[in-house]
Amino acid sequence: MKEDIFGTKDVVIHSVDIRKWRGPFSILADESARVRFFEGIERILSRHEAYVIVSCTILKEQLNKFCVRGEEDDVYGLSLSYLIERSIFCVDNNDNEGSPEISVVVERRGKKEDNKLLDYFNGLRNRGTKWVEADRLRSRVRDFGFKNKKDNIIGLQIADLIAYPVTIHLLHPERNNPFYEAVKHNIIREKENIKSIFHEHKGRYGYRRVTAEMCNRGFIINHKTVQRLMNTMCLKSQMRKVRYRSYKGEVGRIAPNIINRDFVATAPNQKWATDVTQINIGTTKLSLSYA
Repeated sequence: MKEDIFGTKDVVIHSVDIRKWRGPFSILADESARVRFFEGIERILSRHEAYVIVSCTILKEQLNKFCVRGEEDDVYGLSLSYLIERSIFCVDNNDNEGSPEISVVVERRGKKEDNKLLDYFNGLRNRGTKWVEADRLRSRVRDFGFKNKKDNIIGLQIADLIAYPVTIHLLHPERNNPFYEAVKHNIIREKENIKSIFHEHKGRYGYRRVTAEMCNRGFIINHKTVQRLMNTMCLKSQMRKVRYRSYKGEVGRIAPNIINRDFVATAPNQKWATDVTQINIGTTKLSLSYA
């Protein structure tokens, strides 16, 4: 696509330059070139199974409210922790042969910032995350490195293209957002994980057990949310019918029907009534009679 529109592969895709028609993207002032460019970008982003999106959005108000002291300003470190964690879940949930490894490539922001993020990553290797132990993290993440934007890394350019439409969708979901529509099928979501868990267990899991499994996989989600999402996807657990199996025919002596439904008593202790309740304790059934 780059050669077709710009005549070279050396052009680095940058969403800010695209929006402002800056640098080599000034060619987008031509309508025909602009149409071909955006059609090409949409065609690339629309490819199913070509890539997986793990997105992290941090709301500053919530961060300042719930984050521990010292981490309020380290949004990049927190994002890195989340993205590595979810990437490991994604790799482990797929039916891959052997033990697939993850290579983390981060775009350079500056020497001080890069060193700070590297220190945070080394801390993750030593302590792990909330949901991924350190040994598991070290076995999955093969290497961690920084690259410049000018290095023309395809993955960094796709990430740059995806970041803006995903952010706009989260802040303004009512807006027309064609690029988000093109990439949303590749975003790891709670609904897809709920559906996957439900079908993995052949429809036997209800919303409570699905919630427990989601928590085991590191998702922080309320059981009411799982129930609502399962209802929207028409996922209903298969409940086994409990049939009455206690009747063994006539056992013992049947008492005569003396009262014959005449429950009127003219004095105390003339007529007594009782009821029997069955209580299940583990696999044992007990009968309780009280008067």
